[in-house]
Order: sequence, then C-alpha cells, then structure tokens
Amino acid sequence: MDLALLTDAGDFWVIEHVFESGTSRRLYMQQRIDEGVMGMVARSGEVVVARDNRTLSQYVSTVRDRYMSSLAVPIKRNGQIVGVLNVESKQLDFFNQDQAHFLMSLGNHAIISIENARLLEELRYQIDTLTNLRELSLSLSTAVDIDAVAGAVMSAAMHIAQAQYAAVFQWEPSENTLIPLSKRQVDQSLEMNGQMALILDLARQSIYGADPLMVEDVRERYGERVPQPVNYSGLIAVPVRNREYLFGVLCLGFSEHALPDQRDLNTLMLLAVQAARHLENAALNEQIHEGNNRMRAILDSTRDGVILLDYNGRLIEVNPAAQRLMGINLSEYIGEPLVDILMRHSDSETGVKAGYSQDELIALARIQRLQPQGITRREFSRQVASNQMIYVEEIGSPVMDEHNHVVGRLMALRDITEEKMVENYREEITGMAVHDLRSPLASIINALKLALENIDRPNGTMIATQTINRAQGRAEELMNLVNSLLDIRKGKQMTLERAETTLEDLVEMARLTLLASAEKAGIAIEVRLEPNLPQVRVDVDKIRRVIINLLDNALRYSPAGKSVLVAARYDVHRGKVLVEVADSGPGIPEGERERIFEQYWQVKENKPLRGTKGSGIGLTFCQRVLEAHGERIWVEAEGPLPGACFAFTLSPT
Repeated sequence: MDLALLTDAGDFWVIEHVFESGTSRRLYMQQRIDEGVMGMVARSGEVVVARDNRTLSQYVSTVRDRYMSSLAVPIKRNGQIVGVLNVESKQLDFFNQDQAHFLMSLGNHAIISIENARLLEELRYQIDTLTNLRELSLSLSTAVDIDAVAGAVMSAAMHIAQAQYAAVFQWEPSENTLIPLSKRQVDQSLEMNGQMALILDLARQSIYGADPLMVEDVRERYGERVPQPVNYSGLIAVPVRNREYLFGVLCLGFSEHALPDQRDLNTLMLLAVQAARHLENAALNEQIHEGNNRMRAILDSTRDGVILLDYNGRLIEVNPAAQRLMGINLSEYIGEPLVDILMRHSDSETGVKAGYSQDELIALARIQRLQPQGITRREFSRQVASNQMIYVEEIGSPVMDEHNHVVGRLMALRDITEEKMVENYREEITGMAVHDLRSPLASIINALKLALENIDRPNGTMIATQTINRAQGRAEELMNLVNSLLDIRKGKQMTLERAETTLEDLVEMARLTLLASAEKAGIAIEVRLEPNLPQVRVDVDKIRRVIINLLDNALRYSPAGKSVLVAARYDVHRGKVLVEVADSGPGIPEGERERIFEQYWQVKENKPLRGTKGSGIGLTFCQRVLEAHGERIWVEAEGPLPGACFAFTLSPT
C-alpha cells in the first residue's frame, strides 16, 4: 500500500507499506507526478482499477516481484487533489468498485488525520521556536559585549538551520564594508583556502534587501571562483535588520545540499530581527564603556582633583588627585553625601579634616541645599608630613543639563603649593633685598654725608678719608652680592679665569678676610692641610669666595669659645683634593641637606648666633661655582666637629 502526498515542488512524497509472509516493512521515497498509476490518478482525478497491471504501460513498482492488480483513488481536500492512496495485490482482478468506495472513504479520513498531525506538528514547531527565541532573548539580556551576543545568536541559528558554520558581520556604511564580529565553524581551514571571499560576497548582496539570500550549490553559483576542496556547498545570508536599521548580516554554511525550508527561514528572520536589537544595544554599551574608560583615564591622569556630586550632594565620581589632595580614600564612599563623609573623618580635637572646619562643612551643606547655582572659591592647607604642608584651591560650580537645570555640583581642586612657595620666596627675597641692600646703601650714604660735612673743617680730611674708606668697603660688599647673583644666574656658563694656585694660599686668603670677625666672636679658625697637596687650576677669586662663604656661615652658627675648621687632603679614591669646612653649631637636619643649596632656601629651625640670617644665596653661589669647575659640593653626614660639615672637591693639575 502506498500513500503519496503532493509536495510544493510538484512531486510525490511516498510512504509505502509492503506486507509479505506475515511481516511488513515501510519505505520512504520521492516520485515524479507523471510516473505510475498514482501519477495517472493525480493528473486525472479519477479512480483507477487495474485488473491486470501488465496491461498498464505506465505501471512502476518498487518491489522485486510485480503485483498483478492495483486500485488507486484520489485524496481530496476542499475539492483539490492533495494525494493518492494506492493498494496492490498479487492476484489478477482482485479489486472492485465497492473496495474503491471504501478506499476513498479511508483516504478522506486519512487526509483529515494527516492535516491534524500537520497542524499539531506546526503548532509544536511554533512553540519550540518561541521557546528557543525566548531563551535566546533571556541569554542576550545578560550579555553586554558584542562577542557574547554574536556567539549566542550564531549558536541559535546553527541549531535552527542545522548548519555547520556561522558568522556575523557588522555593516559600516561610512566605510562601505563588512567587519567580521565573530564566527564559529567546524572546519578551521575556511579562511585559509579563500572561501571567506564567497561568504562576504553573498553577505554584501544581502544588505540591499530584506529577505535572506540562498546559494544551494556554490559551484554552480561561483564557478571557477570556488576553491578546491570546498568546505561548504550551501550558503545563506540573512540581513540582521531592526525596522530601518541594518546592523549587519548573519551567514550560515552547510556541508551538503540541505538548505532549511521556508519555515526555518522565517524563524531565522525572526531571530535576525531579535539579534539586531541586542547587537545594537551591545555596540552602544561598548561605545559607552569605551567612552567611560577614556574619561576615567583622563580623570586618573589629570593633576587637578575632580569631585562630582549629584543634586543631593552625594558623591558619584572622584579621581585619585582629589583623594590625594583631600587625604581621604573617597572612592570607598561612592553614593554617600560628601558632607557626611567629611564629618565622619573630622579630627576630634580640631574638628578639621581635608581642609574643612565644622563651620565650612555646614556652609557647604547650606550651599548645596539653598544655593545650588552658586559658585564658590576657597583655599585651604593640609599637613601631609611632620614638616610639609600642601595648599589647595577649591572651586565649586553647578552642573547643568540641556534644559539649564541644576543636576549636580562639580568641585575642582588645584594644588597651589608651588605657587605658595613662590609667593613665600618672593616675600623672603623682598625682605632680604630690602635688608641686604638697604644696610650697605645706608652706610654708604651716611659715610658720604659725614665726609661732606667734615671735609672743610680743620682735620676734616682725616675724618672724610675714614668715612669714604668705610663707604668703599660697604660698596664692595654690595658689589659682591650683585656679582654672586649674576654668577648664580650664569650657572655652569659663568666665565672662569683659571690659574694655578695652592690650597695653602686659597685658605689663607679666606682666613685673613674673616680673622677680625672670628676674634671678635671669640672663635678660633683651625687649618689642617695635608702636606704636599698638589696644586689646583681654578678661578682663584671665585674659589676664595666659596671658602669665605662657608667660613662665614660656620662663624655665624658656632658658639663663642668654640672653633671652626678648614681641612684639605688628597682623596685617592676620587683622585681629587677634598676640602672640608666644619663648625660647632647645631648642624643641618638630614631632610634639609639637599635643599639648602637651592636659591633663597634657609633652614628655618636654625638661627644664627651672630649677625643676620643671610640672603640665602651664599650656598647656591658655592654650588654654581663648583659646578662650573666640574666639581661638586655636599653636606657630610658626620664631620670632625659637632656641627655641620661642608665638603667639596677640586681637581689637581
């Protein structure tokens, strides 16, 4: 018995039951509509009762032994032939009209059952499709990057279409190109033998239409362009489109000529619409994430502090510079009100933390609540080490949205410590200039006035000579100060007039210059020079002034009755003459030993026992002169006397 159903392609899909010797077997096959008894019935719509199959020229059989007689009836639905029911017997003239009526009734009942089964199967397929799409939607809702979304889409598409290869391409209209996002394949040699070019060609064609494009056999479609061997003979390209927005193309490859039917194509199109939305969201999410990363990198690298608050004053963003300037790890308190955070970190004794007093915190809360559009500016300082302060300028301003409504507050913090130091330097320089220049100038002016008043009096010449000599000495001091400033400015480029000399002469000239001051202070100047020191080739005047500056500092800070020392020896390890000037004063703190050579820098804790504190340029002058000679100066950790010990080198000739 055969049940043949007409297909959309215009042929038969046949189910055949063969009953022999008490057993049965079932066969499935396709048959052309113009073949056999069933073809006659399908074309004519009439019942065929064949008493002897041997008389039928169109008779065909799938079994080895010929059946002798046949009965074939049409199966109709709504007046249209949808199939044929055929029975055969090995006996001649086995069937009659009564059996034909029964068979037609059986066929009509069969087509109802088949239709119900088809509807049930279609319903089951739709349920499975909706279930799969729902599961895909749930999995895509948790995927935030394009690779994860594309991977889930490809897995679902391969399962629906029973494909062996899948790829997702993103369309870039500005560059008129397709960019591969992700792919899955069984054969990893796909790209190696040029098959990707065929897939891209089909994908590019599909972007201009709404329906999928199919290639059943790539050999027929592309001819010589097909590489050998070819991995996938069938291809499908489905536009990934959401309304008018085209995201890209989903491509599937099949190893055999078994492309999906229309029902599966419809499912793939639904999947593509769903995928377009999720892929677009993932792409936007990655753009936002990339933008956030760039903004985070900018905020993290900027030297100024940035604190962003929402409308209610809650902390929503902070960069490392702000945390450093405030002295609080604010990133641990994202989402909390800034005022509460600062209150929590206030010093229990002083009530101050991160530069805010209690009154300032109350004022900040009031501004955020009552004057959100106000711009504030203040400066505060904060101690970061036992002897170091930082100074910060804070500017608060409102954050507005596109409708000019206040949505938050931005606090910008700028480290102005260097500016404050420059300002302090400027004040110190002004004070030193006033003191160091005014005193010699006043002495010179007073001496000249005194000389003018007495020059015409008896014995006035002697008084005038003495006062003029005194004025000349103070003028020379003033000139030395000016020359030192000029030499400091020149640095290593200062002009040197080198000449050969001995350490004995250099030290003796410096000692004699300060001998009167040392005797007046009751301090002895000791000199310890190693015998047979080699000569040095230096600018004699400048090196003499270096030794004088160091000795003058030593005398200022050494107590009366103590001594200062000038020593020199040949340092075999350095291959140079090492000169040391030591005093009996309080010494120099370790943290200040590098900074004291900076221009105008002074150790604030140490006050001279006699004379003024100085201009702050003497040690800088010494360093610049020695650097111009190719030498260096430093402070020894320990010296031969209790106080400070300065050491410098000179190269022998």
